[in-house]
Amino acid sequence: MKNKILALKEIFLDNFLRIEKLCECRLPVSSKINILVLQFLSLKYFAKFEILIIGLIFIICASNINWGKDRWKDIIATDGKGYYAYLPAIFIYHDASFSFHNEIEQKYYPPYSRYDYRIKYGEQTINKYFAGTAIAELPFFAIAHVCALVFHQPADGYSFPYQVAINIAAIFYTLAGFWFLKKWLQQYNFKPSLISLTLLCMAFGTHLFYYAVDDASLSHAYSFGITSAFIFLADQFFRNKNEKQWLLLVALLAWIILIRPVNGIIVLALPFLAGNKRALLEGIAFVLRKKTIFVLSLLLLFCIPGIQLLAYYWQTGHYFVYTYGSEHLDLLQPHFMDFLFSYKKGLFIYTPLLFLSLFGFLHFAKTNKWQLITLSGFLVILIYVLSCWSVWWYGGSFSQRPVIEFLPFFAFLLCHFFQLIKKRIPAIMIGTAFLFLMVLNQVQIYQYRYNVIHWENMDKEHYWRVFLRIDQIMKNENANKDLLR
Repeated sequence: MKNKILALKEIFLDNFLRIEKLCECRLPVSSKINILVLQFLSLKYFAKFEILIIGLIFIICASNINWGKDRWKDIIATDGKGYYAYLPAIFIYHDASFSFHNEIEQKYYPPYSRYDYRIKYGEQTINKYFAGTAIAELPFFAIAHVCALVFHQPADGYSFPYQVAINIAAIFYTLAGFWFLKKWLQQYNFKPSLISLTLLCMAFGTHLFYYAVDDASLSHAYSFGITSAFIFLADQFFRNKNEKQWLLLVALLAWIILIRPVNGIIVLALPFLAGNKRALLEGIAFVLRKKTIFVLSLLLLFCIPGIQLLAYYWQTGHYFVYTYGSEHLDLLQPHFMDFLFSYKKGLFIYTPLLFLSLFGFLHFAKTNKWQLITLSGFLVILIYVLSCWSVWWYGGSFSQRPVIEFLPFFAFLLCHFFQLIKKRIPAIMIGTAFLFLMVLNQVQIYQYRYNVIHWENMDKEHYWRVFLRIDQIMKNENANKDLLR
């Protein structure tokens, strides 16, 4: 890390004289700023530091949005309260019924942001949500607990150090996801500049930004990091046939399931990640030949998700509990088009950059037919299954949040799409389109943050009424305030 920071410092020093001369010349201020931005973005060393730069921007945004005044009190919010609650329940309150919840709500949360993640199961009160996210948050919770004790903050699991630690945790897993994603894309020999551009698009042109920076207590940023690691390790396993890589891969799969069981569908991407049919069959044969490795794999797949069964037993005395009530997966009732295109929560309406990435199939079709078929098949099955959840809009949220875990596949397609662009004029046109979509994404996140885009009840009329209208927010106006009643 020190070497990277020193190298970045040298880059800025090397360009300092040119920047100083630019500032002295008689150009309009706006022109100077544009030239400075282009100067920075065109640096040949940028590809080495894009993740560091993204992380710095995320931290600046998070601190500005969430950490000031009393805004930090709503970092651990909505469903995130349930994911996180296992940590204070086990390590601070030793309370299987989560009875501390009411006191915490009164102490930290205003009435409009209170949310009860508990449900009744017989005579017991239990946590509705899965424990996998809490495991990802555990190191950050531990650091926050020490800080709370050292700096005389309330060591109750919800004071300032804990809330900020969860925000940092979400950003950490997001950056880890970018690191693994970058390593995976490098295996396909994409140009470093294309990989850097893809990472920037994923960071600022998709809803991942919102769930890493704003709604950091939900599971998606954590799942993105772990899923990206799974994808990279799967690629490495099929290339190397390494026992340790396989066991780590299985452990990651088990953790992915413990966070959100439906994300276990990632196993259907293994044929694509293998690269070709021969590599897939060789990988399967390798595991089946190694009886010890096969047995250990089964144990990992049982023991890690089994943590949730132990959590249920701790709370109720029963190992198998269904906590989602009337919400369920109905594979005979898909909402495929609504999931993708509805104004209520359509993925391609609120994250349109992902739609453009699909044009990467045009280039991909020329390179690897096996991967073309297996990836397209996987994405169709993925969207179909996710759209079969009875609450297909996934409650109060921005865009289609369950897709975040699978953004690496869209990033792969985006790299292929960029490779289609050979000439200058199409490159300028496509670059302008992507810049617009990144700006649109940030504007819509900004509108969502201030309830201009409603968390659940948007329609065509209300969408176009506020399209790109941030001026209303600056005037403290909300053209969609009728949805808040």
